[in-house]
Amino acid sequence: MDKNKMKKILFINFITMATFNMAHPVTPSLINALSMPTYMFGVLYSTMSIAHFVMSPIWGSMSDQKGRKRFLVIGVIGYGLSQLGFGFIESTPLIL
Repeated sequence: MDKNKMKKILFINFITMATFNMAHPVTPSLINALSMPTYMFGVLYSTMSIAHFVMSPIWGSMSDQKGRKRFLVIGVIGYGLSQLGFGFIESTPLIL
């Protein structure tokens, strides 16, 4: 892969990750609005980290086989849908 394509991919990835992290400051307000215990803040973030740890190698090997662009788009759409669900779902087990 040439350097120009790599720079574009890294820039798009940076913008995507920065956008993803815009939703995180809302989490404490959501926890308070749903009357969850305060420790749920840590549980929610640790669950997300564990999911990243488990799924990253799987998504990586699938993208090696079938192409990265497809899986980047699927990941962005999936993350967007999960954030919508996170904002509208009021059940703790479903949020986890």
